[in-house]
Amino acid sequence: MTIHPSLKLLAGAAVLLLTLAGLPAQADTRPAPATEASLKQLFQVQGASKLVEETLSLLEAQHAAQVERDTEPGKLEAARRSHERFAAVLRQRMTWDAVEPYVVKAYQEHYSEAEVQGLLAYYATEAGRLSAEKLPSVELRAMIALSDVLEQRLKPVLEDVMADRPVKRLPATKWKPANRQEQLAAELSVVLMKERFTAKLKTMEQQMRRQLSLLFSDESGVSKKLEAKIKGMAKAIQANLGFGDVQPVIVKELTASFSEAELGVLLADARLPERLAQRKKQWLVQEAANNALGDWMMKHLMKDLMQALEEEKPAAPAAE
Repeated sequence: MTIHPSLKLLAGAAVLLLTLAGLPAQADTRPAPATEASLKQLFQVQGASKLVEETLSLLEAQHAAQVERDTEPGKLEAARRSHERFAAVLRQRMTWDAVEPYVVKAYQEHYSEAEVQGLLAYYATEAGRLSAEKLPSVELRAMIALSDVLEQRLKPVLEDVMADRPVKRLPATKWKPANRQEQLAAELSVVLMKERFTAKLKTMEQQMRRQLSLLFSDESGVSKKLEAKIKGMAKAIQANLGFGDVQPVIVKELTASFSEAELGVLLADARLPERLAQRKKQWLVQEAANNALGDWMMKHLMKDLMQALEEEKPAAPAAE
């Protein structure tokens, strides 16, 4: 099963939504909603605007490399131009100024002013500083790297589903930490990401159906045949993908950005009970922001992106 490189870039834009909504959260009492001014200060500390730019740059580079790797030689120049048009539209429209109102709304629905002030105080600590300055970029790079890894791993089982063949059962990825730094990174990845990863796998069929319903928003809708394929693909992915299959990629990004000492600080902090409350709240905000931004992309961005993807047509002959 081959995924069109530009459609993969569009799907990868979801990483932006996950990253923006996945910035660290705080406790669960909210006597008054957070003010927009405080949230803007929070986003500045978190480097949200810079993260949007980094996301788009990484996605564009990934997409350009895939175009070069997967396009037939005779179609390469047209594919390169298609990439340039698609990336230009995405970069022009998917800016922090465009997405910030949706992120602000999601935060205000879940955070009080006191919670935001608590976050700002937390970022003054060593663990908070590391979380704000490095962790979002690390998670972003890991998610983008994982898209290629998972495509290669899951390609044979998804091809089986599409061809109505018995689905292969893939062996689990064999990996273990090579040193203390990797061991700390592995433990941190479990604390921060495993529960959410498992929850996402369990709801994969629902997520896939929602995405397709947005794509097929006309009267035709999603056919029963496609519904069956969605169900089969979700089941195949759930059977052949575990946290152990993605953990090596996450660990690689963590160890590239954090020293052994820094990983120790982050791990000790992540294990605190109050940090668990942060992560629970973070997931609520993430879902709210993802849904709002996903709907916005489909309603206001998809048409322009699809037009950018259209193959160039030869000019019509001049009328005589």
